[in-house]
Amino acid sequence: MSSQSPDLEGVDETVPPLEIRLPLAGISQDRVEVGRPPAEILSSFNWIQTPDKMPIIAVPGHPPRWIPRVPPGRLPSDKENNRNRQRFPLHPHAFEPLLISLAVCRPEFDLSKVDLVTQLRNLRQLFFFARGKQEGFRIDIELFGTTIFMNRWGDPITIANGSHSGHSCGHVFQEQTTRYCPDLLAVQVNSHHRVIKYDLRGLQLVVQHEVDTYACGCHAECKSDTGPIYVKNDDQIKPNFSSCPDLDTSLRVLRHGSSTHLFDSECIAEIKTKKGKNEPEMDNWAASQLWFSRSCNMLFGYHTDRKFNGVTKTPENKSDALDKWHEKRQEDIRQVAGIIECVIQWIQSPVGRSASRKFALIRGGEEEKHFLKLYQLREDYQENMLPLKEAKNKPR
Repeated sequence: MSSQSPDLEGVDETVPPLEIRLPLAGISQDRVEVGRPPAEILSSFNWIQTPDKMPIIAVPGHPPRWIPRVPPGRLPSDKENNRNRQRFPLHPHAFEPLLISLAVCRPEFDLSKVDLVTQLRNLRQLFFFARGKQEGFRIDIELFGTTIFMNRWGDPITIANGSHSGHSCGHVFQEQTTRYCPDLLAVQVNSHHRVIKYDLRGLQLVVQHEVDTYACGCHAECKSDTGPIYVKNDDQIKPNFSSCPDLDTSLRVLRHGSSTHLFDSECIAEIKTKKGKNEPEMDNWAASQLWFSRSCNMLFGYHTDRKFNGVTKTPENKSDALDKWHEKRQEDIRQVAGIIECVIQWIQSPVGRSASRKFALIRGGEEEKHFLKLYQLREDYQENMLPLKEAKNKPR
């Protein structure tokens, strides 16, 4: 996304927005260190690409295995690769897969007990805003009970790749160096996502993030004697979310793998491409991805103009480098937590609760680079992060 203001679609411009300016004074004066407690792994799922474009997820699913090979020839860029768009299936309810995967893997877990449910990319976007990165963005927000949901607004490929990565080939390289198990390949699997829970400065967060690969010895390649089992999403799968009991889930589910054998952070790895071995391995882009996803392993492919000449055979544990980065970026991480706290407090205030349950957090153009605006969304704005029944599809 460029430095121009993001789209104001659905915004109620008759209501003045709340301005959140950095640095947040109370946060800056609070020198309490932000810890990095380990994450609790809740669930996981794979997106399945289908000819009829009807969404299916495999739960708990399985990430692809790392195949340390040097791809032949010069790879196309992610922008040139049409298959890249298949990684992001269009689905009207951003967090329905998360709800369904929790219902299968952790049916007792109630999202009403957490403060925030979000994708990883939103936390990273707030981090880069705290760092002074001058790009506009929009994060849509919905309130259910006392839990807020954050969903990044915009084109999914631009969001995933970043606005300056038109010539990168990270996703194409990943396709060349990973392999899904036969059962999932047979049903056109295209991505694996993990759902974790952890504490951020007293806030209870549930975070969904994509997993590039696994390269451990404790997980064999997943095989099934019976093949995947389809389950119609009816009374067999009921999400546990007491703040929103009337959900109308329609996502088709494929039972695959064991919900008691999810992938620990030590088993998974992020894949990065580098232009030569002198390029830094732990910049803010990579470190923020590892830190907010509670991961630690990285795998690298080295290339010149997208022609690769080497890959790392086994994951490199970046825990020590991540600890140093964590110490260096304490203030920025505190500001991220402070922004979330500010949003929650205002939305849950009498003014916020009486106004709407849908909001948009927007960082505008160059003239607004030092603050965010929290807008109310109009009552007729039809986007819903959860699959609500018609009777519940209205602001409170």
